Amino acid sequence: MLEYLIICPLVFLAGFIDAIAGGGGLISLPAYLFAGLPVHNAIATNKLSSTMGTTISTLKYAKNGFINYKRAIPCVFLTLFGASIGANLALVISDKIFIIIICYYIFIFISICFINIFKICYSHFCCI
Repeated sequence: MLEYLIICPLVFLAGFIDAIAGGGGLISLPAYLFAGLPVHNAIATNKLSSTMGTTISTLKYAKNGFINYKRAIPCVFLTLFGASIGANLALVISDKIFIIIICYYIFIFISICFINIFKICYSHFCCI
């Protein structure tokens, strides 16, 4: 029961962020791991919930005419190809190595976010 109190609010937040800008998995994946899911289960669960959220978001954006299909269709095929390679690679990597990779990428992503936030704040507030 405690796992749900940890996972549910964070997955909600991740879905919200993912629908707007992407990157929600950087919230939900650590939540799944913190709640005690094994690494490969956490990644698979994260991908499933992310796919459902992305499908709903994509349908909403398509309904409102925000998708450039000429550009999107080639990207879909490349994404499917990359996802297939990534999933096969993920299945052969050990849990310990996977945790290291996940921590590394989360650290890099957070660092980039803070750098960009600093640049935005500096350009808006310091250069007026």
